[in-house]
Amino acid sequence: MLLALLFSFLIFEREVEGREKADESEYGDEEYEEYAVNEYSDISEKRFPKAIIVGVRKCGTRALLQFCGLHPQIVHAEREIHFFNDKENFQKGTTWYRQQMPLSLPSQVTMEKTPGYFISADAPNRLKELMNKGYIDNSIKGARKMITHKIILVVRDPVDRIVSSWAQILENRVKKGLPPPSETLEDRILNRGGRVNRHHSAVRTSIYLKWYRNWHRLFRGRILVIDANELVEYPWKSVQKVEDFLELPNLVDESEFYFNSTRGFYCMNNGKGPGRPKCLNKSKGREHPPISTNLRKKLKQFFYIYNNAFFKKINQDFGWNRN
Repeated sequence: MLLALLFSFLIFEREVEGREKADESEYGDEEYEEYAVNEYSDISEKRFPKAIIVGVRKCGTRALLQFCGLHPQIVHAEREIHFFNDKENFQKGTTWYRQQMPLSLPSQVTMEKTPGYFISADAPNRLKELMNKGYIDNSIKGARKMITHKIILVVRDPVDRIVSSWAQILENRVKKGLPPPSETLEDRILNRGGRVNRHHSAVRTSIYLKWYRNWHRLFRGRILVIDANELVEYPWKSVQKVEDFLELPNLVDESEFYFNSTRGFYCMNNGKGPGRPKCLNKSKGREHPPISTNLRKKLKQFFYIYNNAFFKKINQDFGWNRN
């Protein structure tokens, strides 16, 4: 009888040990630790962006991105990713997109900026689809995690944006050793009848309402619009608006900036490395070429209605029509 009881106990013990090993295989310490690391610890990893600066080109998107980087809870991709507006990149998939992001902590907000998104017909829908579908996190036994995106838009007076775009064209020709274009900006912008050519790319991009409607339809209540004039004159105020929008503490103030009289705009007191000032590269804030009074007047008249409609849509007036 005693031997039978002892034999039964040994069998039971082996069964328990077998179950424990099976449990370890399915829910073992290694997997639990990976789950804990991803959800609770301060380990860094690459995460989808929670905030995307979608445009507008030649409106100060790079400046805003760099200035937001002063906040310890904001990290950003250094280059433009062009995931949602480039078919080839989009076909690489969300894993590729995520790998383009910088390492971040759970408490940080990852940000990217690609101003080409704003005028893309595909970008708003693709981004919304990613939000709706989420992604499979294999580190958590294939759990589906949702992605929340907030949209940031930087805009400026359309006339100034067009002139800035023209200044870049002229500078690029100089860099390439090419002669100045035979046409003036006025030749390119006005048609034979002397009217503004609404189909010219610089003009079309500057009709902000046309593109904004696509974003507002899908991301209503999740869009922050920044005035480029404020970004130039009071950059800390623009960053504070981003902080509030992303529900982050206000840590970036006027003391983070100094006015560079040589460049004519604000730079950051702390660049990469301790005590190193940081200004945007020389291609930013370039001097604008003069344009004729006739062209400026016609552009102002052309954009008057579009600006007012845009201001009404965003419930803000940046005063472009008063200048």
